[in-house]
Amino acid sequence: MDNKGIKGIIFDYGGTIDTNGIHWMELIWESYLHYDIPVSLGDFREIYIFVEKQLEVRKYIQQDYNFYDVLKTKIGIQLRCLCNRFSYDVDENRLLPYSEDIADECYRYVQDILKDNIPVIKRLSENYRLGVVSNFYGNIGTVLKDFGLYDYFNVIVDSGLEGIRKPNPDIYRIGIKRLGLQPEETIVVGDSFTNDIVPAKAIGCKTVWLNCKDKIQHKSMGRKPDAIISSLAELEHLL
Repeated sequence: MDNKGIKGIIFDYGGTIDTNGIHWMELIWESYLHYDIPVSLGDFREIYIFVEKQLEVRKYIQQDYNFYDVLKTKIGIQLRCLCNRFSYDVDENRLLPYSEDIADECYRYVQDILKDNIPVIKRLSENYRLGVVSNFYGNIGTVLKDFGLYDYFNVIVDSGLEGIRKPNPDIYRIGIKRLGLQPEETIVVGDSFTNDIVPAKAIGCKTVWLNCKDKIQHKSMGRKPDAIISSLAELEHLL
């Protein structure tokens, strides 16, 4: 990848910095299996998508919530949906305590991933202006502080505060403008081809797709990433 003239890097957060390319739906499903939560994969997917949409429009997540709080809240809502929306024959009072167990397991997973990713981001911050652009709940700043990441980023853009969500390319325009850069001076790094690569390419950024599981890009979208990596550590070798 030609990185001549690059002055800044914008990262996605969820699924990129915190999981190295693994989708959160997959991680939470693995925890459901670990704790024998009685739900089919199909129903879990429906619950997951339904709850994420609810979190977009209802203020379940407060700005002072760290990531453990986020996980516990969203998983608690998922488990209530399991009991009420799908009418599984299971006692809600027996199921809800698992929200803490699953949240704890997922939170520790992120801590382990960040042991490798924080040093990478720290080194990149010494040579580039860094930003985060994330579809989140209005509390991404609190989450970054909790994990010791906040000070490495010059700009943080949270869809929950901006009122714009990916794949709308305007949310990337906001991040680039606040970095004081032009699109051609910026690399966007993300795990979602649809939400990160396509909109960033559309406005003229260089793009790096974090694809740890050989996901297939949608050829019909007519855009290709400038580089593909399987872990965040590989990014340093491209620059």
